[in-house]
Amino acid sequence: MKLEFPISTETKDGRELIIRSPDVSDAERLADFVNGVWAEAEHLTMAPGERSISYEDERKYVEAAGASLVEIIFIAELGPDLIGMIGYQGGARGRTKHTVSFGMSVAAPVRELGIGARMLKTSLDWIRTKSSWEKVCLEVLADNDRAIHLYEKLGFAAEGRKVRHVRRAPGLDVDLIQMALWV
Repeated sequence: MKLEFPISTETKDGRELIIRSPDVSDAERLADFVNGVWAEAEHLTMAPGERSISYEDERKYVEAAGASLVEIIFIAELGPDLIGMIGYQGGARGRTKHTVSFGMSVAAPVRELGIGARMLKTSLDWIRTKSSWEKVCLEVLADNDRAIHLYEKLGFAAEGRKVRHVRRAPGLDVDLIQMALWV
C-alpha cells in the first residue's frame, strides 16, 4: 500500500518535514538509513550490527510493500536527507487481519524535533481513513522512556510485558512492553 501523496509538515524548530511512501528509487538511501539504525541498535531487540540489508533486498522490500495489501512504509525527509521511517505489517491470517504492528526509527541527530510524533500521527490518520485495520500494536523496550511517553500521549496502552526478554549483555536484561491502540 502507498500514501497517495506526500504530506508536508514542520519539525519543532520550523523546518519542512516531508512524509511519504518510498519508491524503488529510494531503496539505496533507505538501506543506508536502516543499516545505520541497526548498527546503533540502542532501542532495538537486536545487537548493534547483527543485521544488514543490501540495496537490492531493500529495493525488493520497497517494491513489495508498495504492492502489498498488508504492508505500508512511510519515510520522513528533511531536505534531501532521509531521517526517519515507519513500517507497518498487517495480520496475515483471518483472525488477525484487523491488527497491524509497526516499527519506527528516527536518525539520532534529529530525535528531539518531533519527527517520530509527526510520522506516527500521519500514519495513524492514514490507517483510520484508508485501511481496514482496527488495532495498532507495537513492542518497546521498557527503558525507552521517550518512545513510551510518545505512545502513551497518542493513546497507546500497555497490554503485556515480556519480562527480561532482551539480553543486552550478561546480567543486563530488559523487559519488552507490548502496547496497542484501537483506532
